[in-house]
Amino acid sequence: MIEERSGDLTNTEQAWLARAVKLAMQSEEKAKHGCLIVRGGSVQGFGVNVSRNIPGIVKEIDALGVHAEIRALRDCNRTDGAVAYIARVNKRGQQRHSRPCPACINALQEAGIKRVIYTVDSSMYL
Repeated sequence: MIEERSGDLTNTEQAWLARAVKLAMQSEEKAKHGCLIVRGGSVQGFGVNVSRNIPGIVKEIDALGVHAEIRALRDCNRTDGAVAYIARVNKRGQQRHSRPCPACINALQEAGIKRVIYTVDSSMYL
């Protein structure tokens, strides 16, 4: 089960999420997503989205390989007990809501990710 919590992020969590925001800016898509998977204080994998698709229509997990979360999982060495930091920015670099789609949540959970922290509009939240 992926842990969800509310409230302020720690300084460390804010720093990792800020790195995910910078990573998201590297995407060439209109809605830029980035995902860092961190375990034991080091990045285990990362990814950005490379093309847009609609999770409600695309059902196969392999078809979701363009999502930042799936690309990050494929890049990982170890995922058990890790934290996924997920960010979305618009073309101006402003933070936007980036809660993972249901298929990505399932993939993160199956990989053993213990917590997902993501951006919500211009603020950082879980």
